[in-house]
Amino acid sequence: MALDEGTDLPDRTDLPESGPLRSAVLERATSAMRAEPPDRHFDITSTVKQRVHGLVSAGRELVVHAPDGAPTHDAAGSRVTVAERVLRAAVRRAVTGPDVAPDRLRVVVEEGTSPSGAPTQHVDLELDVVARYGTDLRRVGDELRADLLVLLDATLGPATRPRLVDVAVVDVTPDDPSEG
Repeated sequence: MALDEGTDLPDRTDLPESGPLRSAVLERATSAMRAEPPDRHFDITSTVKQRVHGLVSAGRELVVHAPDGAPTHDAAGSRVTVAERVLRAAVRRAVTGPDVAPDRLRVVVEEGTSPSGAPTQHVDLELDVVARYGTDLRRVGDELRADLLVLLDATLGPATRPRLVDVAVVDVTPDDPSEG
């Protein structure tokens, strides 16, 4: 941070302990500092927070469905739901291994109405993963997709139409991807 050259303001050694001149210098320095872009580490912190939020988010209540697509109800007649964070945690556990780890998870919820008029939800997943170098990436994608389709049906009940589980490998690392 530098004050404009050619100013009649004194340098730091000539600055009085108090008074209007000190206030003017400090005010100008503060303005100059606020006008500068933030340090790079703030950008990195923001990126890290976004990625963590993308993997760990409280989210919505997801409706559990019966085979006919109608919402499931418990013995008391209440609609059965699963918190999105529970689904996300289950997906993270299913995906994390010595050769692959989740990088980003998006739960896509499409609201709808059953033939009986009850509200329904259709849930799909978009998953970005990091894999260990040398891993068969097609095999990893196919296995994860199949495992996650089973997990979705087990957690939310069977879907009335095919679910989409989109798996993309976004990075490769020589080390254990779950530790990076």
